[in-house]
Amino acid sequence: DRGSNNFGALTNTVELVDVTNPANFKETTTDDNKSKADLVLSVKSGLDRSMRIVGLTLGILLIAAGMIIYVRKGTSKKEE
Repeated sequence: DRGSNNFGALTNTVELVDVTNPANFKETTTDDNKSKADLVLSVKSGLDRSMRIVGLTLGILLIAAGMIIYVRKGTSKKEE
């Protein structure tokens, strides 16, 4: 079932039906064999992370380019 009702707030319920153990102890309480967990299922793309990486890379390249231009201008003034 791949519908839109698979997203959003969901409840996952688990129940232990047949419990065994190596020592063959009898189970005395069956009240605590059921558990429930509420969860939210949604879709998220990796666009936010990609944009941060692109922005950081461009920033580093601009800083490197600025440093190269600054160094070249400084060395050309010394040669004159």
